[in-house]
Amino acid sequence: MVGASIVALISTLIALFSGNLSALLLNALIFALSAGAAAALWLTRSQNAAANSSPRSDNNETLVQLERLNRHFNPVTPPQTALAEACEAALQLHKVNAVLLYALEDLPGASRLRIVAGDTVEEGWPNSLPERLPTGQSWVALSSGTTGRQFPSSIAQYAAEAGYSYGLLEPLQGEIATLGALILLNRQNDPPPPIDRSLMRMLSSLIVSYLDNSHLFKVLETYAIQMAQLTHLSRVTALSNQVNEIAGESLAILSDLLPDKSLALMLAEDDERSITFYTIPPGAGGSQEIECLQAQFNGWPEIVSLLTDSAATTPLIDLNGEEVPDALRQFLQAHQLGGSSLYPLSTSERMVGLLIVKGERLKEGDTQLLELAGLQIAAQIQTVRAYEETHRALNQRLDELTLIEDTARQISTSLDFEQIVHQMLSGAIQATGGDVALLAVRGEGEEVWSLTMRDRSGDIRRSFRSSGMRDYLVEQVAMTGQPQNIAELRQANVTVDLTPDFHSLAAVPLERERAIMGVLMVASKRPDFFKSEHLSFLTSLAAHAVISIENARLVEDHEHQIKSLRHLQALTLQVTTADNTRAVADAIIETARNMLSAEDASLFRYLPQSNQVSLIVALKRPESRSSQQATAIPQAALNAARTGEIKVEERIGDNETLISVPIKGTAGIRHILCVMLPPGVKVRQRDLNSLILLAYQIAGHLDNAALLEEIRAGNNRLGAILNSTRDGVVLLDRDGRLIECNPAAERLIGLEKDEVLGQHLVTVLTQSMGNDEPVGMGYSRSELTQLARQLRLEPERITRREFSRETGAQTIHIEEIGGPVRSESGDIIGRLLVFRDVTEQQQLSDHRNEITRMMVHDLRGPLWAIQTGLTLAQEDLMDTPENAIARKTLEVAEESARDLMRIVDSLLDIAKLERREMPLNRQFVMLPTLLDAAFNTLLSRVLEAEIDLQIDVDGALPPIYADEDIIRRVLLNLIDNALRHTPQGGQILISACQQQSEIKISIADNGAGIPFAERERVFERFRQVKGNIPKRGSRGSGLGLTFCKLAVEAHNGRIWVETTSPLSGANISFTVPTVANSAASS
Repeated sequence: MVGASIVALISTLIALFSGNLSALLLNALIFALSAGAAAALWLTRSQNAAANSSPRSDNNETLVQLERLNRHFNPVTPPQTALAEACEAALQLHKVNAVLLYALEDLPGASRLRIVAGDTVEEGWPNSLPERLPTGQSWVALSSGTTGRQFPSSIAQYAAEAGYSYGLLEPLQGEIATLGALILLNRQNDPPPPIDRSLMRMLSSLIVSYLDNSHLFKVLETYAIQMAQLTHLSRVTALSNQVNEIAGESLAILSDLLPDKSLALMLAEDDERSITFYTIPPGAGGSQEIECLQAQFNGWPEIVSLLTDSAATTPLIDLNGEEVPDALRQFLQAHQLGGSSLYPLSTSERMVGLLIVKGERLKEGDTQLLELAGLQIAAQIQTVRAYEETHRALNQRLDELTLIEDTARQISTSLDFEQIVHQMLSGAIQATGGDVALLAVRGEGEEVWSLTMRDRSGDIRRSFRSSGMRDYLVEQVAMTGQPQNIAELRQANVTVDLTPDFHSLAAVPLERERAIMGVLMVASKRPDFFKSEHLSFLTSLAAHAVISIENARLVEDHEHQIKSLRHLQALTLQVTTADNTRAVADAIIETARNMLSAEDASLFRYLPQSNQVSLIVALKRPESRSSQQATAIPQAALNAARTGEIKVEERIGDNETLISVPIKGTAGIRHILCVMLPPGVKVRQRDLNSLILLAYQIAGHLDNAALLEEIRAGNNRLGAILNSTRDGVVLLDRDGRLIECNPAAERLIGLEKDEVLGQHLVTVLTQSMGNDEPVGMGYSRSELTQLARQLRLEPERITRREFSRETGAQTIHIEEIGGPVRSESGDIIGRLLVFRDVTEQQQLSDHRNEITRMMVHDLRGPLWAIQTGLTLAQEDLMDTPENAIARKTLEVAEESARDLMRIVDSLLDIAKLERREMPLNRQFVMLPTLLDAAFNTLLSRVLEAEIDLQIDVDGALPPIYADEDIIRRVLLNLIDNALRHTPQGGQILISACQQQSEIKISIADNGAGIPFAERERVFERFRQVKGNIPKRGSRGSGLGLTFCKLAVEAHNGRIWVETTSPLSGANISFTVPTVANSAASS
């Protein structure tokens, strides 16, 4: 029996220690089991001792009583029965009159009621024991007055009044606390004999063991029920995927476990700004009586901080403490839950809620139960929420992918920019739940953002904003290329195109090949609305849309180009048949309006002399325009004409946009096209490109129309003049085509008017030339090439030449003078050639030249004799003071004779050059050598006049093949000319450069210069510029430049007066062919 008890004890301990019981419960179990085992051992030992000793009736009776009592002390025996048997056994064993037994108040059925055996005890006896029991274990006289330390006074007084003389109290001491007391009462006057202490200890141990076992049984039964409920709670919550169901079932199960308590669950939502509150009244019958309330609650972070800082297993009980958040205290008091105990529902990640319990103070077992239940509930709620979040995220992602696929399919199949934008904005609102979506797009090279806004109702609004604003949100996203999620716009230092009732905004860039072409934005009226998944969706949507937008733009630009080209083609066909400026202008403004859908267009004429513009034609009558438009349009046209650039002005009149385009013709800017766009229409670069192309195309048509009008206006008057004059007149247009000639011109140059009108002059002359000699107007092939170049590049140049033409047996000498024809505004619109018959003047000139040649030839001999005689006279005249005047006179006379001889020689050389009779001693000559020789010859005069003579010649120039003496005379004549007309201390610059197969030599000075009208005639014989008095030396004979011209032309070169000069005076240039060219021509 003892072995079985010990084995049972050890098995029970092993099972208990492997469980999850608390330390307090384990201690109680160990003590109870040890007490039971001790009682069993004592009984066994007593029985063995009785068997080995002589039989005694009292011992046998004692053993029988104890064995019977031990059989009654089992968990299934009701407490009243078991304890009554204990009292009867004490009465019999100790031979007393009465036995009282006080037990713990939580023992079922006892409630501190005494269990009485022996004499009948009347009602009114004390029902409770003092907290501190006496420690005496011997009989005490109840009337001695000294019972307080050995016997409870209240019971002693009542027992004495009931007739009991002596009493004894045996505490029922458990391992942890006193479980009660066993009291023996005796009526006899004499002191009772001492009690058997071992027997008393045995009896008290049996009672304590029973009480502990009963309590343990109750605890285990309760624990089993709780574990079953917690298992049920785990199973029920694990099968549910709804937070409301988990909360309801949890409260219902906890209500069954704690029927006298009011329970509630407070679950925080993800935003921690609102809660869901579940309550169940005490003793409710199930989850159907659960009440659910959702409310705003701003104190959750404070609760989390408070419970996180405290011990994890310690509930917050005192709601009146200062550490309790006011929001929580007020909320619980409002729901009649003040003074409740709070248990955190926490996982390893976060605290999801609170378990609220209101009622009597909880016991340790209930607290542990609530802690375990809280862990289960928190873990399951967190799991369900994670499932819901995952499920929601998956559904949202699926919806986003579906929406992206649908939107991508729609926009990828669309080539209409507006339709793509609408679908894109609609998809952004639908996927994110925002209140409004915006798309900001900037074209290539444009300086404005085009904004399209769409709200939930589908309303579309458009606006424009200039780029470059640093605080503009669109600019910031475009510069960084990064998405932005603004939780509160009022706190962000950015500018957005939204009203103040919008709080949060998400923005992503539209990126194409590392270039930002736009920004997609979604705004909400709720703060901190957009999440990271919204930005991910918007980024995906933008990536799909950017390609479609780019394609739509390309298609739109291509269609716009085709439309513009069609309009320009129609314009060309229309103005080709127009013969006046008004008809051309009407066609131009109509084309401009159709190309840009303009509401008004005007064409102005620019007069540069007066710096004014005048209206040619307009779509709207000037009086129908507003005062601002009437002022702004002409002023904008004038600004465009002055600057030569396209001008774009916004907010003209009723917020229209005005574009002013200068039209540059052959004579410069003479017309301006002004186009007015309707309000809200923004100018794009392609619009400006179309207007530039239009202006380029119509410039020639306007010039031709103006020229035709001018020609037509003076046709009759010009015809009368031309037909009556003796001089031949040929009129060319700006391109060199013959448009008119009079009968005198037909006669003089041998042209048939009807055959040559409309043809280019150079083409006509080339076709009339023979193989070797010029025919008609006396041009060689090289001269015709020069003429074509002059007509094209130097239309303003005035030309003069003479040529001869054979007409039968007669030779006609003709002088040709050419000059530009200008319009009233000063523009060159053509060229006029005047031919004069100078045959008589030529014959007289030839006769005069012949006489001059003979006279010069005859003067040479006498001049030589005079010069020789003067030289001999000087040699024979003695050098004395008396002969000084005579010697000076002879020197002057000799110098004059030399000058006259030089003039005669020059005339003879000129005559030889004109008849091509002067021999040229050509040889290889380096130009710097010639310049040094000329410089050294004139060095004394240069130093005397303090002239700064500079020579700027590249030493690497190729040599020329020329007559060294003749070219040196040319240089001396030109430098001498510059010396005589340059003021004291002036400057002369000699420069040379290579031009293709020629060497160009220029002599410039800072003298008075040569008037424009004299530049062609200064090379004539004896020609001198009137009023041009030399600064030193004589005026000259007027033959130097003539000699230079004939000498240069004899070397196949040219000489002329430059129109520009590096210095302030004259600049004369001539060319000499290089060695290769000269050798080839030789």
